[in-house]
Amino acid sequence: MKVLFLYPNHKGMNMLPPAVGLLSACLKRDGHTVQLFDTTHYNSVEIDGEVDDTDSDKSKSDRLMAKPYHNPKEITLKYSNVFEDFRNTVDTFSPDLLALSTTEDMF
Repeated sequence: MKVLFLYPNHKGMNMLPPAVGLLSACLKRDGHTVQLFDTTHYNSVEIDGEVDDTDSDKSKSDRLMAKPYHNPKEITLKYSNVFEDFRNTVDTFSPDLLALSTTEDMF
């Protein structure tokens, strides 16, 4: 079976979903093919003409909710359309199952 994980994460959101790694490892161990589509490094997402380019971690540090942090290693952002890239990934990978994982930092 081919499983495509979708992790719809905002740029700068540092919450990592443990379920993706755990389930991916179990599926691979049992001989399944796994791929991850992660939106973390997309510069912005346009939904209904509105551009959301929020950097969650920067926003938190601006409001003194977290220490300012600069990654010493430069991260390359993607500037392509996230929805087209996802559609292409689904068409190319042709998964039997699409799995979603999200996290919430309010708890």
